[in-house]
Amino acid sequence: IAKIATPPFPGRTNLTISPDGSTLFTDTDSSILVPSLEMVDTMTLRVKGYIPVGGNGPKVVGFSGEGRYAYVADASEEIKVVDIAARSLVHSIPIDGDAGAMVLDPRQHRAYVLSRNPNPAEGSSTNDGLGAVFVLEMS
Repeated sequence: IAKIATPPFPGRTNLTISPDGSTLFTDTDSSILVPSLEMVDTMTLRVKGYIPVGGNGPKVVGFSGEGRYAYVADASEEIKVVDIAARSLVHSIPIDGDAGAMVLDPRQHRAYVLSRNPNPAEGSSTNDGLGAVFVLEMS
């Protein structure tokens, strides 16, 4: 058994591993750093860097089939697309509401995002409390 020393981010909720198994990703919140993905090398078990993603901090992370891009969902009503090699945010995709879960289908090049608090339907003045699943085309 091994223990990985990382800064104490009290809001951590997720762990995701890259498709090739070389990097473990975990979320940070804004209590210490800009909301980021923390990257841990799975061979050395050492933190190898952070990728700032902004918003309210990563909640769910998925990868494109080849692992080049990470798709990051948070409570900021958008999905952030991150280039892993460049360690940079390259695009944001707006959605309605707070992303609660996400699944990526690399064969279909789609991301399915569960929104827990979508904005009110057009013409409605109140939130009906219903969730929604957004289907996003991945590039």
